[in-house]
Amino acid sequence: MATLSQPFPVRRAGDLSSLARALIVRGLLAEVVGLFAILAPLLSLAAIALLFGAYALVDGIAAFATAVHAARHHTRAWPYLAQGALGVLVGIVALRFPPVTMVLLVVVVATWAVVIGALELAAAVRLRRRFRYGLRGEWLLGVNGALSILFGALLVFAPEVGLVAVPILFGAYAVINGVIVSWLGLRVRRLAHELA
Repeated sequence: MATLSQPFPVRRAGDLSSLARALIVRGLLAEVVGLFAILAPLLSLAAIALLFGAYALVDGIAAFATAVHAARHHTRAWPYLAQGALGVLVGIVALRFPPVTMVLLVVVVATWAVVIGALELAAAVRLRRRFRYGLRGEWLLGVNGALSILFGALLVFAPEVGLVAVPILFGAYAVINGVIVSWLGLRVRRLAHELA
């Protein structure tokens, strides 16, 4: 059972290794999607809507996998479940209704980024308070959450800019997000090796 001093009980180093792999894959996926959006900004908004839908869906599924991992280790899984539900819901809507998504893309992306950012900030605070295995990288999740909120705010307050620049802005956001999540995964993997 999780306690204040040990919120993620580690029964074996493999537990952290599987979490590290999930974080690294999630980060690399974000980087690939982001680079594609940056390198091909002239794609139609319909293609961008579909690309965003695929990214949100895959990110939601990855968040559900993280929730399963958290639940197995008797820690709070609700932030990951909320992130997963939002990602899957937004992804399905974007993939099912691309014309509607094209019109609402800026609002959808802005809302998604702000909510995910808030959840990541909450998770970073929780990790900072409770994780005592020497991770010392949880602040990256907080930075990632703050960047998500800033990205969403930019799209809300400048929607005309958002419509023109969504592919490039989304791509830059996804690459930065991917680098941070991958780096956090590498930190967790290093910790798993130290505990082995």
